[in-house]
Amino acid sequence: MDIGTWDANGKLTVQKLPFHMDGTRQTNAFCDILGIEYNKLMHELAKLQQPDELTYLRTLVALIYSGIYAGTKLKRMEVQLTMDDVIDWVEYVNESGTDEMKQDLIQPLTVLLDCMQKRMGNAVG
Repeated sequence: MDIGTWDANGKLTVQKLPFHMDGTRQTNAFCDILGIEYNKLMHELAKLQQPDELTYLRTLVALIYSGIYAGTKLKRMEVQLTMDDVIDWVEYVNESGTDEMKQDLIQPLTVLLDCMQKRMGNAVG
């Protein structure tokens, strides 16, 4: 997933970081970030459909950070990104990002939806 960070001089650097969704690491990180128990996971993810922008952004930031955290750990890389970095990036993209940046920002939602559909298909079949 592409994510931007700023250095002390205000220079933006966009980097591609590994992203992993729907695993134990990602779920643990997501729940820890939001301070919720595992049995509240689906309730929290449902907030991505709420019209309240702050609730949506809070959940989206947690989803993005936890996916990058899980992806970097899976690749045995050191996690150097912070929640503040993700918040800064999400706010930047929402305010002045290109259409391509905005599409990349919703990638975690697409991955999450795919994972949920697969789980539901497996549960039914």
